Amino acid sequence: MFSAGAQAPGDFMDGRSLYPLLGSNPLPSSSWRSDFLVEHWTDQEEGLPDWFGVRTKDQIYAEYPMTSEKEFYELGGDPYQLGSKHATAPSSTLTPLASRLTALRSCRAAACR
Repeated sequence: MFSAGAQAPGDFMDGRSLYPLLGSNPLPSSSWRSDFLVEHWTDQEEGLPDWFGVRTKDQIYAEYPMTSEKEFYELGGDPYQLGSKHATAPSSTLTPLASRLTALRSCRAAACR
């Protein structure tokens, strides 16, 4: 149940409420996952491509399906995401992020929680 007393619509909701992390007695953040899906959808009038990414505490990995471009940023050294390191990052860094992005994009309902 949410704080407003409304019930979630069964297994149709992706993800889960952030409510347990708020308030005077929050759950420990370690009980939650450490990454999340970021999506950008456009209508063609904006002139911006659709893109999808995974955000961790220290990194962002993004893919642009229409152009096949990819970006990777290490936020500690580039907090404003000015210089993608995708071309020089090792596959041992990029492959797990790409796999996680695929998993997050394809999960539905309870699998996203």
